[in-house]
Amino acid sequence: MNYQQAIDYIHGIERFGSKPGLARTKELLKHLGSPEKSLKFVHVAGTNGKGSTSAFITGMLQEAGYRVGLYISPFLERFNERIQINRCEIPNNELAILVTQIKLICEEISKTPVGHPTQFEITTALALKYYAEQKVDIVVLEVGLGGRFDATNVIPAPEVAVITTIGFDHQAILGDTLAKIAYEKAGIIKKNSIVITGVKDNESLAVITKRVNEEEATLYAINKNFASKNREFKLQSQQFTYESLNSDLYDISISLNGIHQVDNACVAIAAVEVLQSKGYKISWQAITEGIKKVKWPGRMEVVAKKPTIILDGAHNTHGTKALAKSMRELKQNKRIITVIGILKDKDFAEMIEHIADLTDYAIITAPDYYRALNINVLAEEAKKLIKNVRAIVPVTKAIEQAKKIANEDDIILVTGSLYTIGEARSFLTKE
Repeated sequence: MNYQQAIDYIHGIERFGSKPGLARTKELLKHLGSPEKSLKFVHVAGTNGKGSTSAFITGMLQEAGYRVGLYISPFLERFNERIQINRCEIPNNELAILVTQIKLICEEISKTPVGHPTQFEITTALALKYYAEQKVDIVVLEVGLGGRFDATNVIPAPEVAVITTIGFDHQAILGDTLAKIAYEKAGIIKKNSIVITGVKDNESLAVITKRVNEEEATLYAINKNFASKNREFKLQSQQFTYESLNSDLYDISISLNGIHQVDNACVAIAAVEVLQSKGYKISWQAITEGIKKVKWPGRMEVVAKKPTIILDGAHNTHGTKALAKSMRELKQNKRIITVIGILKDKDFAEMIEHIADLTDYAIITAPDYYRALNINVLAEEAKKLIKNVRAIVPVTKAIEQAKKIANEDDIILVTGSLYTIGEARSFLTKE
């Protein structure tokens, strides 16, 4: 199987959908020699902020000299982005070899009562096999959906578990209250483990604390055990003071935009402090330098100037609320032209509501993905709150129209889905 055949096979597996349970992943890994048993992990769950927090942790560990596996989802432009070592994507030939091997195993497993593994289960298994073969020092492993029944939850107890935030997303699968969603995320907490969380609301925190107590684990929470203060913000540069688990103060600088990224950075640093306590050789210089260097595509990412074009993957109500808060700092007297494409299983009305007062002109679009929301449905909703609305597909045409409307000092914001900004990024970075 060559690389393109491997990618076609993986995308073809999407027809099996998402099915709860860990049995298929365990069976698949057993056939692969149980690679997860030879690896160390930082396990990262949460509604939003998983990717940025994982990138921050990876950056600090890499700066300290460790060989770090990073597993994320979904991808923006290339499937290989999901499986990285020291921020280098898995090579095409390595991916093709592993997929060829896994395809044969899946054909065998599908004949048993366990059934055919899903796309995410296959991707998780091949990532773990790759990391074991490459002898990484540690893997920063991002949960795909929820936690309790997520394929990543087959791993042994991690060095540290992280729950970034809890908000409304995937309610049909995870539940329709914050407590139910928190219960699923807290499913990654294992016996005697250490947990870091950026969760602030009492309802979710109570659920996480209950699980921590049941598993005789230890919990460190933002604004209780670690915190930030004295934040200063300008585009592509934020400075703040980090108050550590030991109450020491450190000056931190990050290049990711958005108020929420300060919280993500604090959670990441706290997780690395836990690794320090476990004997990992990570100096505070490696922490401050490593986190400063982190770039993360599609998270309030500035891809052009005059006009300023910002790509942000906010894809649920929690994400758009955080995005709106950060965009208010940037708006001042500038016009914002918002290009937005959302998936149909999201609460699109509330997402529009969060960004409506910031948006001077909305261009409704849709990514080339079967779960995309119809542009006419979204446009009708947008017209209730935004004066100037147009609907244009594909995403590339929507961006071209935004650029025609924009003056040099305006801001074009592309958001609504990681699939939307993936298409936008491919188009804009090739121009």
